[in-house]
Amino acid sequence: VVGLTCAAQDVTELRDTERRFRESQERLGLLVRRSPIGIILWNKDFTVREWNPAAATIFGYSADEAIGMPAWRIVPEAVRPMIQDVWASLQARDGGERARNENITKDGRLIVCEWYNTPLVNSADEVIGVASMVSDVSEETRTQAELAQYRGHLEGLVEARTAELAASNERLRTAERLAAIGTLAA
Repeated sequence: VVGLTCAAQDVTELRDTERRFRESQERLGLLVRRSPIGIILWNKDFTVREWNPAAATIFGYSADEAIGMPAWRIVPEAVRPMIQDVWASLQARDGGERARNENITKDGRLIVCEWYNTPLVNSADEVIGVASMVSDVSEETRTQAELAQYRGHLEGLVEARTAELAASNERLRTAERLAAIGTLAA
């Protein structure tokens, strides 16, 4: 052996970057899986790309059932035109959209959901899909309706009681006047 040539490259920074990237991906995955709010990623054609466990709880479809599912499966016919407008706005990148509307669960129940949607844009500045966060607000909506009904009932009772008190006061004043006239006459 007359000579030896070696080449070396320090890959420490590359490995650190890869490690940080993996850790970041793990944290993001954990956040999505553990979120109490449904997180759904939609493809540009409005089909499900990702579906977290909270979305499965809300709608009844497992992630395996939901992946590739078109949005219309969870949207009642009457709401579809509004959803199409929201979708067009998101694809045009007009910004995030917040909506509250009825949805359909796997077993056919109607629920009320609150949606927060934002377009997903790639490095070429193209919309490649939509990220949605969703929560079932059916119970809250029902409670608000019951409270409004109860409030209306209470207001009716207060009005009736106020009218009764006004009539009682008028009868009392009349009785006092008659008593005063009786005293004068005596």
